[in-house]
Amino acid sequence: MLDDSSESPQGRYAVSTDDERSWDRYVRSHPGSSHCHLYGWRRVIEETYGHRTHYLAAIREDKGRTIEGVLPLVQLRHPLTGNRLISMPYTDTGGIVADSPAVETCLLEEAVRIGKKFNAGSLELRQTVPLACLGVNRLHGSLTCTTRTHKVSLKMELEGGPEQLRSSFKSKLRSQIRKAEKNGLQTEVGGKSLLDEFYAVFARNMRDLGSPVHSRVLFEKVLEEFKDGVAIVIVRQGRKPLAGGFTLAYRDTVLNPWASSLKESRHLASNMLLYWTMLEYACKSHFRRFDFGRSSPGCGACRFKQQWGAQASPLFWHDVSLNGQPPPAEKLTFNLWKYLPVPMATLLGPYLRKHIGL
Repeated sequence: MLDDSSESPQGRYAVSTDDERSWDRYVRSHPGSSHCHLYGWRRVIEETYGHRTHYLAAIREDKGRTIEGVLPLVQLRHPLTGNRLISMPYTDTGGIVADSPAVETCLLEEAVRIGKKFNAGSLELRQTVPLACLGVNRLHGSLTCTTRTHKVSLKMELEGGPEQLRSSFKSKLRSQIRKAEKNGLQTEVGGKSLLDEFYAVFARNMRDLGSPVHSRVLFEKVLEEFKDGVAIVIVRQGRKPLAGGFTLAYRDTVLNPWASSLKESRHLASNMLLYWTMLEYACKSHFRRFDFGRSSPGCGACRFKQQWGAQASPLFWHDVSLNGQPPPAEKLTFNLWKYLPVPMATLLGPYLRKHIGL
């Protein structure tokens, strides 16, 4: 519990972090929230990577201690990448969710105070819409803020059933799905029992891309924490897994934060069948929206997602400098990494990946 409070034009707020049930009730009711705002991610990240977390909630003292805004923060510390506060690392979004600019200000100022207390050099807030309070210079004094719009979120509306959706695709896309089916590929949608197959494909693909892989523990913890809201999709040829996707359900949306296919299987259209199966699962489960995750505008991954009907909207990543220096640049791919043997890359990857906030 933090016992600091701050005055706002609309009343007195206290910043607190100990009421998980009220936190999630607020998050689930706020239209600007995302899955990664749920309190369970605190345990997932702490128990996977051991990072320090700071979960801030602006509580209105003069209105029965009601929550009017939240900000989940994770502290990443490493000699090469620096000491940073991020909301939220490893995800597309996060940042401040609040009922008003006054509450945004309360949470931002508390985040800055915590950052300075723990000697963080920067504060990164990943927003779906720009923060109104960051436009008021008096809130920050000498602090500087830059906003990056280098990533877009890709989502599509799901109307009707699977057959209606499939018939809406262009003929080339439908033929790719049929190609996978004619090649005898089979799919399965399930849960924890499919994790081994998913992670084997995921770790191999990350090595091939030159990216350190997340710890398997991360996916175990997500499965434990969010249980029935998680689905794993596997594409196989015979008994061999060729592609895998990991999905999360939040309100009326199915999110796909992680998906991979083996490079040598793509001529069989395994990746096309993977995405079709995830979309089919979302339709059959009566979800209204599918979230393909983030991409860089114009890149191959972005075009791949747009061919299914995904619409791009910009993400706003605010970088607030707490020490007068720009935050260190991050990258997720390393040329030499793709030449490591898969077992070695899988073993070493999590030790690097935990410090990369992307």
